[in-house]
Amino acid sequence: MSNIIQQMDPRLNPQVVTNDYDLVDPNGNVILPLLWDAVVQDGMVITLRPKQPVVVPPEVQQLQTDVQQLQPQVQALQQLQPQVQALQQLRPQVQALQQLQPQVQELQQGMERMERRVRNVNQKRISILRWFTT
Repeated sequence: MSNIIQQMDPRLNPQVVTNDYDLVDPNGNVILPLLWDAVVQDGMVITLRPKQPVVVPPEVQQLQTDVQQLQPQVQALQQLQPQVQALQQLRPQVQALQQLQPQVQELQQGMERMERRVRNVNQKRISILRWFTT
């Protein structure tokens, strides 16, 4: 379609030469370039007008600024992705260790009881030895 428009008149507006224009249907709707061939039909009255400048609302501008400011953090997070995946692979082992925690605590308590008994036995041995040596 753009080739047809450019062939119409060699003295065209520079915007037409640079494809900086919109085709508008009789209802005032802009016809997207991808749809020109499907929408524009023989005998249809269309208007060729310079593209309207895009007005970006302040909220969108603020969002764009926020996105740009967050870009370094996003890139840093993306670089951490392999470590996150490695940690996720370790999750089953961590869960298994957590399930063993009560048994580990029970063993620790048993060890403490044994250490107390050994101390008591050693104290009794020392007492007996002292009794014999006096």
